[in-house]
Amino acid sequence: MPRAKPTKKNTNLLASVSIDNVIFGIKDNRLKVLLAHPNLSGQPEYWALPGGHIYVDEDLRTGAARILEQLTGLKDVYLEQLRAFGEVARFPDNRVITIAYYALIRSASTISANVESNSFDITHLPPLVLDHERILQTGIRRLRQDARFKPIGFELLPKRFTLTELQQIYEAIFDTPLDKANFRRKVLREGFLVELNEKQSNVAHRAARYYRFDRRAYQKFQKADLRRSPRSSPRQSQQWRQPKNPSLQKTLAFQIDVLLLSLRQYVDRVLSMSTTPKYKND
Repeated sequence: MPRAKPTKKNTNLLASVSIDNVIFGIKDNRLKVLLAHPNLSGQPEYWALPGGHIYVDEDLRTGAARILEQLTGLKDVYLEQLRAFGEVARFPDNRVITIAYYALIRSASTISANVESNSFDITHLPPLVLDHERILQTGIRRLRQDARFKPIGFELLPKRFTLTELQQIYEAIFDTPLDKANFRRKVLREGFLVELNEKQSNVAHRAARYYRFDRRAYQKFQKADLRRSPRSSPRQSQQWRQPKNPSLQKTLAFQIDVLLLSLRQYVDRVLSMSTTPKYKND
């Protein structure tokens, strides 16, 4: 398995606890994941998520960042904890619990991998060792979930970008085309983009204007105790308080999605019943 090597300062590693990083990036407008080749005897076709063990005096996030840097040479990248995977039989011969993280790297990032590695389209993956397929799929679902509630798409872009480049990031994450007009209206309405006095140069098409992400504006928005009127019903005078707890926001949004799905399924059943031909009894 591709594992980060212990440093000379501290070799006291926890053999029963490991870190596995799901490293996402965008290339050719497709969502990619970085995999390492473990060089397993008799199984050359298998790949793995880059990972390693943590030190006894090292917290999880520090260990994940260290392992990521040792294996890829990348520092200060977006890193989010997924969950723990601790099935008894997940690792042969030993009891190993792994803590999975997902990382986002920009397309311009230069990876100096210390192990044989390659990026793969998430829809065309090679066989993966152990339970790494499950960890990877968990990472994809979490990435898409977070992209709906947090502006993580900017972590995959350079500091300045066009609206088209931003849209391509989200199309790659969700693997679906987005309506150009609606997407631009939504992202500009949020107030987290700063229009720059710069445009593209040396392009065959009309030069697009550059923007940057206003991280301070977003942080103020997170901290503010906002009161907003529902946009969908402007006549409604009663205001609603936005929950401060992000997990509560996600829970409420998920419950609304489930309710709408159930409603659609109910309507479909009613319509199918109403269109079913009726037969007279003999």
